[in-house]
Amino acid sequence: MTDIKKLLYGLTDIMSVTGFEKRGKGELFRLVSPYFDESYTDPTGSHIFIKKAKNNPKGRKILLDAHFDEVGMMVSGIHEGGFLTVAFMGGIDTGILPAGEVLIYGKETIHGVICATPPHLQKPGDSEKLPTAEDIRIDTGYDKEDLEKIAPVGTPIGFYGSGCETVFGRITGRGFDDKACGAALIAAVADCDDEKLTADIYVSISAREEVGGGAPSLVAFGIRPDVAIVTDVGFARTPGTKAEKTLEYGSGAGISITSTSDRAVARRIIDIAKEKEIPLGLVCEGTDMGTNAALLEIAMEGVPCVALCLPLGNMHTYNEALELSDLEALSRLVGEIICDEKIYEREEII
Repeated sequence: MTDIKKLLYGLTDIMSVTGFEKRGKGELFRLVSPYFDESYTDPTGSHIFIKKAKNNPKGRKILLDAHFDEVGMMVSGIHEGGFLTVAFMGGIDTGILPAGEVLIYGKETIHGVICATPPHLQKPGDSEKLPTAEDIRIDTGYDKEDLEKIAPVGTPIGFYGSGCETVFGRITGRGFDDKACGAALIAAVADCDDEKLTADIYVSISAREEVGGGAPSLVAFGIRPDVAIVTDVGFARTPGTKAEKTLEYGSGAGISITSTSDRAVARRIIDIAKEKEIPLGLVCEGTDMGTNAALLEIAMEGVPCVALCLPLGNMHTYNEALELSDLEALSRLVGEIICDEKIYEREEII
């Protein structure tokens, strides 16, 4: 069996700030390509890995998607004393930024620390306000002249997170959104018996999801899949969150039931989970979960598409948290899906 935790941390070690996914291509391909027959990168920066079925007389194709990009920042200005101003790349909660560590991916990778004003120096009421992007300054310790050479304007910046593991199997780190789901997909294919595959497998480690770039729909045009399964993180249940919008840590994977979900594929996945005794929770949304599923569903002439999710805490921070058993459950479920014949049946469900 693939060491999914090791695979996950291998993926999170690769720089992939949204819009800069091509930078990590060499590291990603060295890590992932051995599990697949073919691989390529499309013009948008999405990385596609292909596993051919040994027996596939109908020429079926299934697309499995997890986005590779992670939220981050970009250098917008360089100032005396080695301080940087930034522009945000994707949705960032500014409340977690002060005193946070970052990696600045210039001509060489350097560390920086986001400045924090001590409470002693704050004006009355300042502590109740969240900083804006314009307020953020990163201290690098470099001279301005050196910094302009190493990390000019436009240089991407990502979170630095060392990660940790509790005795109960909860792990933390940066970039789990959505590299955890990427690890689940890769492990599912790696651990599957080629003889049991019911279609050629296309795993899209896709670009620009955090900025709504639509790259996966372009991937679909090149592949023309019969079915698409999108995997992305969902919200783990923590104090103060609503039960109907979240999943408990340790409850397994989740399936999104929305107006854009393909009913037949969703029902079959729920049946597979029951038959194989794989824990699977339900998350209901009025429209969609804000994932790539909404884009894939309307690609080409339309693609039967369902979104699976993984409970994640501290989303869009440098210490995102997940339960290892949930990650393993998602991988196992995907492994069963890609070996299932009925997933392609087009029974009309109203």
